[in-house]
Amino acid sequence: MAKALHAVQGFFGGREGEGVREAKSPPEWWEDTLWSRWPRWRVIAGEPPGTAGEMIARDEVLGVSVARGGLPAFRLWTNAPCLVVSRRDLAEGRRRNGRPVEEVWGWPVRVRSSGGTAVPHGPGVLQFSAVVPRAEGVSIDRMYRTLCAPIQSALRRFGWEARFGRVPGAFCDGEHNLVVLGKKVAGTSQSWKGGLAVAGSGRAGYVLAHGTLWVSIDPEWAARLMNQFYRLVLGTAPVRADASTCLARLPGGEALDPADVAGAVLEVLREAGGWGIRAERGELTEEELRLGREREGETDPLRAAESAGG
Repeated sequence: MAKALHAVQGFFGGREGEGVREAKSPPEWWEDTLWSRWPRWRVIAGEPPGTAGEMIARDEVLGVSVARGGLPAFRLWTNAPCLVVSRRDLAEGRRRNGRPVEEVWGWPVRVRSSGGTAVPHGPGVLQFSAVVPRAEGVSIDRMYRTLCAPIQSALRRFGWEARFGRVPGAFCDGEHNLVVLGKKVAGTSQSWKGGLAVAGSGRAGYVLAHGTLWVSIDPEWAARLMNQFYRLVLGTAPVRADASTCLARLPGGEALDPADVAGAVLEVLREAGGWGIRAERGELTEEELRLGREREGETDPLRAAESAGG
């Protein structure tokens, strides 16, 4: 994400407090999100590379930091090629085959903490994550709106209206898909950990929502990859190639890559300073990077199966 990292440096290049303008009313698509609930946010884009498992584990590490009193976080990132599945997928594969599926066509399988079904990470895909304290007023719907508002705002800059909705046959289908021109372009999922973040709580928790945006990945090839996984796990091929698309297949999107979209999202967040929302540069700390390495094993199918009693 070299171009995206450059955009971050430009966005956060001033001294502390620079670039924050007089507060104005936010646009209507930011309504019913949590962005104004916490007026200071930590934005992470462009980070040290890691293995596929480390990159996934960093979302959970950010959750721990937030639960301990850190700023709510928004993360833009890319990953090495892998197929990321839920623990439900893992269990189904173990029941059918006696052990979890570890790779498909040379792509390693990795496990995430949230629900949903399989999604590919890798070239042509932009990952985006939001983490907030588990607090009163945080709901599943508001969390998805919080996660997706910057993405939807950025896509408007390219001329596309991305709305929530189901698309039968799409990968990881759900009510909070992002849909453009009737086709899914992004999938989302959530994970809730711990209890309410209130004074004196011994188990303050966090809410993690993350998404996968198809920027330039080949939708037909991606569908074949996911269907091969589900043939091994379920004996079925549930993903329809024509139910989803990538931004590069949309009118005007032919030359886009994940860094272009990340740059547009960062510009949206820079402008949020005019709405009283302060997005601050937040690189991952050495401690967070270390914890990501330590928790990488949680994404390994065999270790995840063992920890689940398999």
